[in-house]
Amino acid sequence: MSLPNGSASLPKINFELNDEVEHEVIFGDVRYIFPALDINPHSTLMVSVALPTIKRITQKKGHVKEIPSIELYVVNDKREIFPCVIEAFMERGLFARIPIVMFQNRWSAPKIYEYLQGKAPEPNPYEVLLKIRERFNNYMDFTNNQDADVFASVYTIATYFYFLFQYFPYLKIGGTKGTGKTKFGTIFACLAFNGDMSSSDTAPTIFRFAQDTRGTMVIDEQEGLSDKSEEYLAYRQILLAGFNVMGKARRTNPETRNIEAFSAYSPKVICAISGLEETLEDRAFEIILQKSIKHDIESHQPKEASPEWQLIRNDLYLVLLQKWTELKSIADDMESPSSYITGRIWDLATPLVSISRFLDKYAPEGYKFIEKTIVDFIIQQVKRKQESAAESEGGTVLVALKNILSEEKESSDTYKFSVKLKEVAEVWAKMEGWEKIPSSKKVSRILKNFKLYEKPIRKPHDGSYCFTISRADLKTVMQTYGLVGEDGDGSEGSEGKKHPPLFPEVRQSTNNSSTEKTIGSLGPSPPSLDSPSSPPDSKEGVVLFSESSPKEEDKLTKSITWTCPGCRAGPFTESAKVVKEHQKFCQEYKEYTTRQGLRNE
Repeated sequence: MSLPNGSASLPKINFELNDEVEHEVIFGDVRYIFPALDINPHSTLMVSVALPTIKRITQKKGHVKEIPSIELYVVNDKREIFPCVIEAFMERGLFARIPIVMFQNRWSAPKIYEYLQGKAPEPNPYEVLLKIRERFNNYMDFTNNQDADVFASVYTIATYFYFLFQYFPYLKIGGTKGTGKTKFGTIFACLAFNGDMSSSDTAPTIFRFAQDTRGTMVIDEQEGLSDKSEEYLAYRQILLAGFNVMGKARRTNPETRNIEAFSAYSPKVICAISGLEETLEDRAFEIILQKSIKHDIESHQPKEASPEWQLIRNDLYLVLLQKWTELKSIADDMESPSSYITGRIWDLATPLVSISRFLDKYAPEGYKFIEKTIVDFIIQQVKRKQESAAESEGGTVLVALKNILSEEKESSDTYKFSVKLKEVAEVWAKMEGWEKIPSSKKVSRILKNFKLYEKPIRKPHDGSYCFTISRADLKTVMQTYGLVGEDGDGSEGSEGKKHPPLFPEVRQSTNNSSTEKTIGSLGPSPPSLDSPSSPPDSKEGVVLFSESSPKEEDKLTKSITWTCPGCRAGPFTESAKVVKEHQKFCQEYKEYTTRQGLRNE
C-alpha cells in the first residue's frame, strides 16, 4: 500500500515487526475523512453513493467470474468518481474511515452520470426550497403552526450542509397522539441528507449510523424504549454528543472489550410526545403539532417509494456540490441579527440563519423574506423557553419575591428594599404547600441566575443573609421571562402574544371533489417560476396586502387591522402593542442588514 502523497518530506520512523509486517510512522498532521460527506484537506467536497456494480474476479485458470452487487463510490465536486476503499483514498493522500453501514440509493444513478459528464443543470436553491415547502404542506396541516413549514424546509436543506458548521441543532417534533409526528418524521427521512427513520435500531447500528452515513437520524417514539435498555442508552449517548462536530459516543465492544469511539455529529429529528430532558432541550428547536380537522390532509400519508422525493433529492445533491463554497463564505461572515440570539442559541442557529441568507440570494426581488422568517421563528423559540423557565422553580421564587415587596409600604418603584433569603424561602414553601423550607443557599443560587443576588449582606446579629432589590428591578426581570402582563401586574404572561407572521399563511380551500391548496410564497404573493421578476399579483387563496398601517394615537390595547409597511406582512388583526413590537423588529432588522451590506428588503 502506498504512502499518502506529499509524505515523502515528513519525518518517519520504521518498525519491522516480522518478515511480513512493517510499520512506518509518519510524523505529520492527519485527519480522517468521513467519505459519506466531508471536505478533504484540499478543499474538495466528497459524498458517497451506492451504485449497482458488476464485480469481475479472475480465477486461477483465467476464468472471469461476474458478481452483481451494490458498492459504495465517492463523487466529488470536481466531477470525479472512485471506489470507496482504503487504497483509493491512499492514492489521493488521504486517510479515510470506510463505512461499514451500506447506504440507500439517495441520488439517482442516471443523474449522477449526468453530473459526472458535466451535463447536470444548476438548480435555483430558492425554487428547491419552494418544492420542499410544497411537499410538507401537501401532507401536513400548518394552520396553527406559523412558519413551521418554512422552518422545516430550511432545516431539510441544512442537513446537506451541516458539516460546514461547528454546531448543528436538533429538531424536536412534539404533540399529542394522533397529531402526525410520525408522518412529519417520514417526510424528513425522505428528503433530508441520508435520512433514516427507525424506532427499533440495535445499539451497534445506532453508534455507527452517524459516523458511517453522516445522515439525518429520525428517531420516532423514543419514549417506547426502556430507560435502562441498551438501545435507549445508545440513543442518549448519540444525542448528548451529536450536536457538536467534536462530539463522540463511546461504547465497549462486547467481543473485544475494547472501548470504541464513534463520531456522533449529524442532524437529529426527534418525534416524541414527551418533552426532552433539559440538556437535550437546550440543543433543539421545536415544532409542536396539533391535530388537524382537515380529514383529507390527515389521511394523506407519504410513501417512501414515491418518485416525488427522488426528484427533490436529485436537486439537493446538485445544490450541495455546486454551491457549498458560496454558502461557506456566507457562513464565515455571519453575525447574530438579534440580541435574543446569543451564546449557545446563536451557535445552534448559525447554520439555519446562514442557509436562509443563502436562499434569499436566489429569491426574486420582493421575496427575500427567508432569513427574516427564520430569525423570527428562532426568537419565538427563545421566548417560549424563557417563559418555560419562568414557570419553573425560578419563576416561583420571583413571584414569592413579588409578594414580599407588595406588602411594603414604600410606594416608589426605585426604592431599594432589604430582603432576607430566609424570608423568600418561607414564602416559597408556603406557596407550594411544603412543610420543609428550602435552604437559603438554594434560593441564592436561583436569584443569582437572574442577577438579583450579586451583592449579599450578612446580618451580624443573626448571621442571616439579605440582599437589596427594587420593584423596578424585579419587574424588569419578570417581564423578560414572561411573568408580567400588559398592565405590569404579573397577572398574565406573554402566552398568546405571537409576533406577526412574516410570510402569508398557507390557505387550503376544499370543494366537493378534491382539496386545492394555494401556498403562499416566501414573500407577498406566490412568485411565478417562469417569470420571477414579475410584480406580485392577486392569487386565489392568498391573503394580499393593503396600504393600511397602525396610527400612533391608537391605544396599546386596541385591536387594529394592519399591514406592515416594512416587510409587507399582513393584514393582521392585533393589539397596537403587538404592532409596535413588530415595527421595532422590522426596523432593527433593516438596520442590521444595512450594516451587513445585504439586500433583504
